[in-house]
Amino acid sequence: MNKIYSEEDFSIENKNAIQNAKKMAENWSDLETLISTISSRFLGDIEIDDTINATLRDIGILNGTSRAILYIFNHNEVNLNHTYEWCAEGINPLFQYFSNSWFFNLPWWSEQLRKGEIINISDISNLIDEAKATKNLLRLNNIHSLLVFPLYIKRDLAGFIAYANDSIQKEWKEKDLSLLRISSQIIGNGLERKITEVMLKESEEKHRRIIENINDLIIILNLKLKIEYFNEKTAFRLLGYQKKEILGKSWLDFTHPDDTERASYTLKYALEKGETVIELRFRHKERHWLWYECSFKTFKDKEGKVRILVISRDITDRILVEKRYKNLFDNSPNAILLINFNGIIIDANTTTERVFGYEKDYFIQKSIDDLITFFPFEVKLFFKEIFHASFVKDFPKPIEIKLEKQDGDFIWAEIQASLIKQRQKTLIQLIFEDITEKKHIFLT
Repeated sequence: MNKIYSEEDFSIENKNAIQNAKKMAENWSDLETLISTISSRFLGDIEIDDTINATLRDIGILNGTSRAILYIFNHNEVNLNHTYEWCAEGINPLFQYFSNSWFFNLPWWSEQLRKGEIINISDISNLIDEAKATKNLLRLNNIHSLLVFPLYIKRDLAGFIAYANDSIQKEWKEKDLSLLRISSQIIGNGLERKITEVMLKESEEKHRRIIENINDLIIILNLKLKIEYFNEKTAFRLLGYQKKEILGKSWLDFTHPDDTERASYTLKYALEKGETVIELRFRHKERHWLWYECSFKTFKDKEGKVRILVISRDITDRILVEKRYKNLFDNSPNAILLINFNGIIIDANTTTERVFGYEKDYFIQKSIDDLITFFPFEVKLFFKEIFHASFVKDFPKPIEIKLEKQDGDFIWAEIQASLIKQRQKTLIQLIFEDITEKKHIFLT
């Protein structure tokens, strides 16, 4: 039968061993509890100075040390004190009164941290000769033992965390090393999150200021085409509306009735293809209509919901200019062809019918290579000169050439060239002036 022993059955030596084991278990249990507390303390929206000071206090008390110190190199991304210091009762602050550059005057200490080494000094009198500056600083300030761990932020050395004992030497135990190492990691991760949050907030604020002050109207729609976001200052400046007059309303409520069907189709196309562009009219608060070029692009928000980004640019002035040009274009006494840089005729005015005898549709979407009658070698050469001249803004002089009409008759035409912009595309404008009568008078 197995005998069950009580503590009284053990020798005094065994009893002491049991007590030490219990005490060690309690210490490690306290350590786990503290680590959990410190970890949770660095979560969420924190006041960084208070959080660091509370952490130094807790690890200092558990360790029974005179001081717990956190030194952080300068970080421009976030406003941090250089030195944090907790002191036990009856111990006066020391390190926090040092100049910000004090650490860099200790070459041996600095070098150990740069190599990722732990500085474990149980008795400063045992420091090597290379650590003379460190020994002198500690002795001058009555520090007898020191334990230092490097602190990393974003994998870069950012400072250190340390225990320091005044007046007494201390053999640092595994628990001391574990607590300081884990605290260094928790604080480093916490500071990294804080720096990231600050930088993200600054970035968001910067982008918000940019968005609020650009000339483009930016709108975010849900799948029901309700307006969930818009840049308020721009909307008021361009369309005269306040936030309450737009937010939550249907985007189609502000489009011209004649454009609603096209707009609905375009939105459907954007949802299928991801992005597209349309020109349509928005209603100003004062009831007049303005032309906008709207770019649509779908995306997913933080919750994974599909949203539609609409970036709208006021093109009213451009549309008016194009209309005026179209009026001049259609009513010009001269035949005019608009040609892209690939040699394709994009448009022709009605005068081409009178001058050449062909309907305007005969020319549109044809290449100049296909129209030998109107583009003999001399005209093609002229076109090439225009193409090259467009880069140096030095256009060739007008040319005079004899061209055959549809009915077989010939006319003399003076051809001039210029560049125009339509819908953000540069086109070559060829103007054919009928100079047949002038030519006959000159020849006779």
